[in-house]
Amino acid sequence: MKIISTGSGKDPLSPLDRSHVPLLLFDYDEPDKSTDVKLFYSVPAGELHVKRVAELRDHFYWTTPQGWMLLVHEDTRDTFLWNPLTRARVALPPKREALEELQQRPRCVLSHDPGHPDCVVLIADLDETVFWYCRPGAGGDRWLRHEYDDHAVSPDASLCDAMFSLTTVGGKFYIVCLLPGQFLVVALEFSPAGPEFTAMATNDAEHTPAGHSSTAFTAVESDGKLFLVAMYYVKNRDRMASKILVLKLDLLKRAKVEVMSTLGERSFLLAASSDFGASVRAKQVGLKENCIYFLKPDDKGLYVYDLGRGTTTIYNPGPDLEDDVKPELLVTPW
Repeated sequence: MKIISTGSGKDPLSPLDRSHVPLLLFDYDEPDKSTDVKLFYSVPAGELHVKRVAELRDHFYWTTPQGWMLLVHEDTRDTFLWNPLTRARVALPPKREALEELQQRPRCVLSHDPGHPDCVVLIADLDETVFWYCRPGAGGDRWLRHEYDDHAVSPDASLCDAMFSLTTVGGKFYIVCLLPGQFLVVALEFSPAGPEFTAMATNDAEHTPAGHSSTAFTAVESDGKLFLVAMYYVKNRDRMASKILVLKLDLLKRAKVEVMSTLGERSFLLAASSDFGASVRAKQVGLKENCIYFLKPDDKGLYVYDLGRGTTTIYNPGPDLEDDVKPELLVTPW
């Protein structure tokens, strides 16, 4: 494999340089998250880099839509938020209980920048009706565990099934429940009495167009608004979506889903491993405007869908990478 750059973060060619973000993070050689040698594919530069990152040795880690990574030491369980560009750390209470059950399917989201006094760090289990939350720094000294009623807002809506869509808009957490012909937007708010789910708005839509058998949705916050990227498949086993739409949801009232014809100067990035979406001003980070950059499960490829032209281009991050490796997506932290 060709090595583009190695060494410390002071190297001007470092893959953790801001000009190389967004990045795809691959485990090097063996899929072992305890090693500190990682591969980084710069999406703007189209280059694969290998780098030794000391902070990732002996740590479990998860990415977030806000760009910060959540790191937990394997042995001590010391827990912190880490900015992969500046290497800044924000201490969190040690996460000691139930860590193992969260290693495979967690959803990690921040409500604000970690320095904000109202910031909440939330880790949701995607298989069970439970989540953990805390406040960074002096705002909290422990993780709080919360079990919730799966049908707290509607007998027809499973909150656990909707946790894959957990995202933040304006400092508040939202999920989107899929109902027959409708999207139900649900807010998760934290008050002195504890976490509470509240049904906010119903958005009317036809989930699956005629001739398609299945749909995959990813939630994205952009400019204070909530969007869903919908990928429609003719057959359940199809690897490629035959139709991709961007849907804008209303957070406050009943409305019909707005199908977006353009993203303007923005583009969306969709991660496969953690199911999150992020929005960027494309030209500012060296990407093409009005496109959806997305990853697929068990696939090293980077797919770019041009919303205006309706075409998809596939990029190979590295010919020596196994085809079924699954990268993480890193975006610029808040």
